[in-house]
Amino acid sequence: QTIKPEEAYPQQRIDEIGTLLAQLSASQKAYEDAVKIADREFKSEKFDAATTAYNNAKTAKPDETYPDEMLAKIDSIVSTRARLAEEAAAAEAARLAALQAEKDKNYSEAIAKADELFNQKDYETSRNEYRTAQTIKPEEAYPQQRIDEIGKVLAEIELARKEQELLDKNYNNLIQQADRFFTSKTYDQSKGKYNDALALKPDEEYPKGRIVEIEKILQQQALDEQYRTIIVAADGYFKTESYLQSKGEYEKALGIKPNESYPKNQIAKIDDILAKEQQRILAEKAAAEDLQRRTDEIAQMNLQVEAQNIESEAQLNSIYSDYIKQADVLFDAKQYNVSRGWY
Repeated sequence: QTIKPEEAYPQQRIDEIGTLLAQLSASQKAYEDAVKIADREFKSEKFDAATTAYNNAKTAKPDETYPDEMLAKIDSIVSTRARLAEEAAAAEAARLAALQAEKDKNYSEAIAKADELFNQKDYETSRNEYRTAQTIKPEEAYPQQRIDEIGKVLAEIELARKEQELLDKNYNNLIQQADRFFTSKTYDQSKGKYNDALALKPDEEYPKGRIVEIEKILQQQALDEQYRTIIVAADGYFKTESYLQSKGEYEKALGIKPNESYPKNQIAKIDDILAKEQQRILAEKAAAEDLQRRTDEIAQMNLQVEAQNIESEAQLNSIYSDYIKQADVLFDAKQYNVSRGWY
């Protein structure tokens, strides 16, 4: 242009270069601005915005390699993170599945154990197991249904226990009263209380045994009273020496109590008394006959004495001595009536 100022071509080129330089300057600025934004977004890990900015930088200066490098890096980071996120999601899913499987297993085991304990009527322990299952799966309705059912069962058991406790208390009170009456030998009242106790507990053996025992005692008492009444009558007859009537009563008493020795001894006494009385009667009869014979003999002897016309004292003394001697012999032999005749 300085050589040929009149030439238009150089100036045209200068203008064109100016335009190109202006364009290059604008592209550079746009590139730098885009890279600056992209780098900032990259550091903030805002990869979508960074990608847009790097692409803008590429548009501004397509020949620059930096934007492509950063875009490749972003793709690597995003893909790596996506892969890691996918792996983490899979791991989390596996973990959750394992946790769910463990939860299902623990829940099933708790329910199985609770059901078994429930069937065994171990309600308290069973309820604890249902509560354990409930903490594992709060959303499940079955454990709460069972817990409610156990609550009702336990309430019924408690009511039955209280009723049984009251029954036992009333039964024991009646038994204690019956035992006290039994100990004091008030058997009718005792039997009544034992029957009242049996009305509460019909299967109890103790009051049944006591009632049987009381009935035996009362039966024995009736026999004892009957026996005593007969013995009193027999003893009365015995004291008034009505021996035959007395013996009959003692024999009645033996019919009631065959093993009693007292009526046997009394009968033996009566038999002895009656035998001796019979012997006495026979002896008195014999003695009376002998006395009559002796009296006749004495009268005959007196007649003989009178016929002999005994005059001497010596003869009388001899006869007297013979009579006394005979009377003493009979007296010593306890033949008193005959002896008296001789005297």
